[in-house]
Amino acid sequence: NLEPSVDAYSPDNLLIFGVGPLVGIFPGAARLNVTAKSPLTVLGDSNAGGEWSPELRKAGIDYIVICGRSDEPVYLRIYDEDVQIKNARHLWGLETWESEQILKEDNDPKAKVASIGPAGENLVRFASIKFGHRTAGRCGLGAVMGSKLLKAIVVRGTSRLQPANPEAFIEATKQALQRFESSGLKSGLGGPIGGTYGRLWFRHNNASMMFTKHMRTGFWEEAAKLDPAIFFGRYKIKRIGCWGCPIRCTCYYEIGEGKYRGSFTKIEYGEIAPLSAGVGISDLDAALKLVQMADRFGMDTKSLGCVVGFAIELYEEGIINEQDIGFPLHWGDEENISKLIETIAFRQGFGSVLAEGEHRAAKIIGRGAEKYDLTVKYMEPHEPLRAQVGNALAQYLSTRGPDHLRGACHAERDLSPSEAKKFFGHESIADPLSYENKALAVVFFEHIAALADMLGLCKFFTQWGSMYRLDVKMMANLLTTARGIEYKDAELLMAAERVINTERAFIVKAGIRRCHDYPPRREFEEPFPNGPFKGVKLDRKKYDQMLDEYYKLRGWDPSSGVPNNSKLLELSLDDIAASLASCLQVSQQGREAEDTNPD
Repeated sequence: NLEPSVDAYSPDNLLIFGVGPLVGIFPGAARLNVTAKSPLTVLGDSNAGGEWSPELRKAGIDYIVICGRSDEPVYLRIYDEDVQIKNARHLWGLETWESEQILKEDNDPKAKVASIGPAGENLVRFASIKFGHRTAGRCGLGAVMGSKLLKAIVVRGTSRLQPANPEAFIEATKQALQRFESSGLKSGLGGPIGGTYGRLWFRHNNASMMFTKHMRTGFWEEAAKLDPAIFFGRYKIKRIGCWGCPIRCTCYYEIGEGKYRGSFTKIEYGEIAPLSAGVGISDLDAALKLVQMADRFGMDTKSLGCVVGFAIELYEEGIINEQDIGFPLHWGDEENISKLIETIAFRQGFGSVLAEGEHRAAKIIGRGAEKYDLTVKYMEPHEPLRAQVGNALAQYLSTRGPDHLRGACHAERDLSPSEAKKFFGHESIADPLSYENKALAVVFFEHIAALADMLGLCKFFTQWGSMYRLDVKMMANLLTTARGIEYKDAELLMAAERVINTERAFIVKAGIRRCHDYPPRREFEEPFPNGPFKGVKLDRKKYDQMLDEYYKLRGWDPSSGVPNNSKLLELSLDDIAASLASCLQVSQQGREAEDTNPD
């Protein structure tokens, strides 16, 4: 119902909080999606876990749609059927942690809070929304919330959620939990050195996927200084997880001494990598401090680390200087990097330029800064993929910009050739440097990711995380027994395909085409200078061929990446087909008018 031409900060923009049907009844199903027109990219859609989404369902609500704009700062209070808009002047300007504490004191200690920090209030284009110890980080939806002067949504639900067929659902759940156990999920993410930080730190570095110094390389030679074993041995207090999760993949931690001492919650690989390797900081305490600054101010750590690295690289190249920034800026300079992060959150001085995101900042700065812009579909990437061909296709195709959560190709790192043959029919899918048949795997993982989001599942529970976890058949069985309505595998796959085509149509109407599905220049032109994949870069001609193959599998026009009308009708997306055709016709007429204009 929203036209892509609507400005992200317009009162007409819709901010949607959506919760899937397995949330609150299946162990660990605690995800939600926040969706809006993005101020950073085009389609804004961000996923988060925690306890907020089950609380919303227990209040009897699956979706919240926020439209319009308040005249003053407010927060939304939901207590079962009692919904109120409350004054939030006393909260405006506070950090996320402070806001959550006050809102629980003012309402109910058991309430769950979604809130924005100063970055959202100041319309930083990559501002996040905090849900307790979890975050909807990507796409700048915290800024959309700030534009509506909505500081927080406080939820308390007291009803008990029940599946439609309890006995069958319990049996389906037991089968799922057995899959988790046998696939190593509990001993991996839930192990002594677990979570995404523990499991992915060296794995990504050894695969040259570490976001290092604005993606100049993917292998960080100082990675051992932030060995997760140091963190878990020195700082961990206790494990925590999302609602009902048997894995508990994160933890409370405490820095007991030094200038960064204090107690904090949660650390993820995707938070610490961009703000350590990404900006050249090899001191664990300092990197943790930067992550907590981003959390308190309410900013996406991935975009933030990329933008700060962008500024450092421009400074090194002489494109910007101390006079522009207000202070010198170098890799590993924790004091001035901290200072820069604060200026971004509060839009002070040069920080206000960087708060626009890397793409817009490059245009504002000029002087050749555009050469160093890494964004795809105007959003910052979070890992180099020169040596991960399938993942490169998946992430740079993503409808919201570079993203591993909307699509991936984990098979090229996780499977042996024989396993790849078993699951996909092609051994080449297990080779991270092969371009053959990767489009087939990417389509598969996009469907699994879409289903996980629709149902409210953690993606690590599904085949997105391992081919030996929940498949479509098991997800269909869980949904059938939860709702009391039979769902077949083919119906779920079609639903996933409908989501992907709907999103693609939306961004096409905003002007996105094939040219926006390519990696940044650096991935094609700059071979890795070090590490196990030294000398490797993406091959543009072979990437083109992969893209052709993907479009063919999707039923999209190979020259433009526009979904074919026949595909949309096949998926019963008649209204979207008509809207897209009308938009394309208007666009074509506009181009023809420009061609004939004598001026």
